[in-house]
Amino acid sequence: MQRERKIPVLVGITILFVVHVSGFYWCYKNGDLIRPLMMLPPKEIPPFWHAIFIILVNDTMVRQTAMVVKCLLLMYYKNSRGRSYRRQGQMLTIVEYFLLLYRALLPTPVWYRFFLNKEYGSLFSSLTTGLYLTFKLTSVVEKIGKGWCVAAKERTSCFCARKKD
Repeated sequence: MQRERKIPVLVGITILFVVHVSGFYWCYKNGDLIRPLMMLPPKEIPPFWHAIFIILVNDTMVRQTAMVVKCLLLMYYKNSRGRSYRRQGQMLTIVEYFLLLYRALLPTPVWYRFFLNKEYGSLFSSLTTGLYLTFKLTSVVEKIGKGWCVAAKERTSCFCARKKD
């Protein structure tokens, strides 16, 4: 977003995204799109392409919802006295890192249900589910570490610096 957005433009963007996201989920209210947003697996085992559809749609809608939050933050800091650009940047960074973490976790319930398909045998499904959850946990812990380092760098400059040999 540009640095100096006018309030009516921000309000328009916010309303557009809110209407789009809520309208889309209202149209698919009987589908399995809502449950993965709350980190719950779908009720039924989704076919592969349906799982891809659920993940892509939810990822896109979460990004648009994050844009609503960012627009609200920009409107709040535009109306505040003193125009604290540093605080605004910190809040936008926090929103961005929470968004990245949530988007990393978002496909987990869908793939969990997909991989836990007993059609291929319980050993194979348990093995693939365990591997997926292990790799996902590793990547999420790495993202949390990076986010923590970014948040801590404002206080101490060498907190997360790696040693160079």
